[in-house]
Amino acid sequence: MVKVLYYIILYYMKGELIFYDIHDNDYKKIYINNNKIKIFPYKNREKWEVNCKLNSNNSCLVNFNVKGKSNPPPIPIEMVFSQIIYNENISLAIVFFDPTGKLQKKNIPLNIWYNVN
Repeated sequence: MVKVLYYIILYYMKGELIFYDIHDNDYKKIYINNNKIKIFPYKNREKWEVNCKLNSNNSCLVNFNVKGKSNPPPIPIEMVFSQIIYNENISLAIVFFDPTGKLQKKNIPLNIWYNVN
């Protein structure tokens, strides 16, 4: 399943994806090109960019502590692509974890982004 989702992300979801950020109550725009990911604010006045490289486990370490980003996590956090299945509909989601266990237990999500496009 991990490899299947990885290939879906890399080959079928290339381009712009819009996610609703449950924690921040706003939207993020993500560009995926091969295994490179760029994250931007969407439909707000912030101006920042975060980059990471997706690994074969559908995850990457993300440092949101960049100029222009309000209230970033104090440490880099793990971003994991996942699927949500509801009423037989499958949607892409991103779940964030603290790999250090300092902000939250390692297996408890810090945040979830839900794909809306």
